[in-house]
Amino acid sequence: MNRRSGRWWTAAVVVPAAMLVSLAALPLLFAGDLPDPVAIHWGAGGEPNGKLAVGGFVLMVAVLYAVIWLVSLAAHRGGTLLAPVVAVVFFVGGLLLAAMVTTLVANRGATSWSDAGDVGFGSVAVILGSGLVAGVAGWLLGGGRRSVFPPVTGQPSVPAVELGADDVAVWMSAGVSIWVPALGLAGLVAAMVLQGGTGLLFGAIGIVLLAVAAVRVTVGPDGVEIGLGWWGWPRRVIPLEQIARAEALQVEPLAYGGWGYRILSGRVLTGARAIVVRRGPGLRLVRDDRPDLVVTVDDAGRGAALVNELLRRRGLLRTG
Repeated sequence: MNRRSGRWWTAAVVVPAAMLVSLAALPLLFAGDLPDPVAIHWGAGGEPNGKLAVGGFVLMVAVLYAVIWLVSLAAHRGGTLLAPVVAVVFFVGGLLLAAMVTTLVANRGATSWSDAGDVGFGSVAVILGSGLVAGVAGWLLGGGRRSVFPPVTGQPSVPAVELGADDVAVWMSAGVSIWVPALGLAGLVAAMVLQGGTGLLFGAIGIVLLAVAAVRVTVGPDGVEIGLGWWGWPRRVIPLEQIARAEALQVEPLAYGGWGYRILSGRVLTGARAIVVRRGPGLRLVRDDRPDLVVTVDDAGRGAALVNELLRRRGLLRTG
């Protein structure tokens, strides 16, 4: 889909910008009716138990949404409108707008933040429902199932390296995301700002994002070991006997349906699996009786070359 199309501008720029302006401007509608600071967090019983200055609250919520929006724009650099990405931006915007309105209404007319009205599970359900409705709207505006995935450009290379008969080599590398940790931190900030179940949801999302913001790969005589997260866990070892050959290729996250653990079916690599933490070099393990596996990792060409040499030594390399 062309970057200049009306749908792209509406979904990626106009609506998110309107949501951001609304988040910043909503408190103006309640000017003079709010205590300062305002209650921003409520306990399980619905009573306020956390406060923040009005300006600080608005700034934190607006910055949180701005970060998520800008990350989505960075993902759209290729000009492709991807429905899942648009849906996430709309979902977060709808969620934050509903949470903002709920917070301001609860504080309206109170003489102190501690006198703010109760916010119970019904309000949390409305907030989550608003996010879901906005997310569905974003999905449809982004093209839904008709959303276009960008093609994988360039042909994968099959590097080679030669080792001596007695040489033992081990290759280790990692792939680290720039944007995913930012989103994870934004989620943790949101968890501290928002109340109840909404805060818990954002906190859980933030922890998951931080946990999958990196991947580590080790190639050695026993096979290919892949560890997820900063601490390399969970970990998986793929024996050489399960690999036909290794390739190096450039990975465009949107071509694989986004970031994280991807299951590809009929779009780019039919039946393939991918661990995508960033755009750039990737290692592809081609397997005969199992789905191919793609991992975004630095210096992928050297890793692929070592895998192929280890396979050649054992008579397992299949380049056809």
